[in-house]
Amino acid sequence: MRRFASKLVASRGDWIRTPTAGGPPDTLIEGVIHGTLASKSNNRRIYRFGGAGGGLKVIPEKANLDFKARVEAAAYVARLTKCLGPPLTCNLRIDAVVYQENLRRDLDIELLCDALQRSGVIQNDRQIWMKLSIRQVDRENPRVEFRLRERPDFYLTQAAGELRVQPQEGGQGK
Repeated sequence: MRRFASKLVASRGDWIRTPTAGGPPDTLIEGVIHGTLASKSNNRRIYRFGGAGGGLKVIPEKANLDFKARVEAAAYVARLTKCLGPPLTCNLRIDAVVYQENLRRDLDIELLCDALQRSGVIQNDRQIWMKLSIRQVDRENPRVEFRLRERPDFYLTQAAGELRVQPQEGGQGK
């Protein structure tokens, strides 16, 4: 593990940190996790346990477990080096760019949200009120780049057949 250009570089180059000066002012946490982001919904296996009288158990696919482990390792290293504080408790917006090897997989960032909760970066993934996800292709270096931001208050209006996002007066949660 080493520091390079104010980013924490772990074994595979994964990092999570609070941003330094020069980034967007409302960004609370940002990070890069290398590897393929698997879809949470269709990557499960069913195992029979306990012999003939046993039951069935559904467990996540190895790719899901590996991705969650990489997020947890990056968060652990970030805490050790004081790049990450306690779990966030406010309402959040996540912006994620998912670089995939090809376009065969669906764009699904639920596994990322679950991994951020499990690793203690956020208190609960239900705090994420807004999700912006963009898919790109990078065959050589699949990864997820994300930013967690404080969710601004807003409301939708419809005028002339268009939906518009308007800022809401009075603070969060009203």
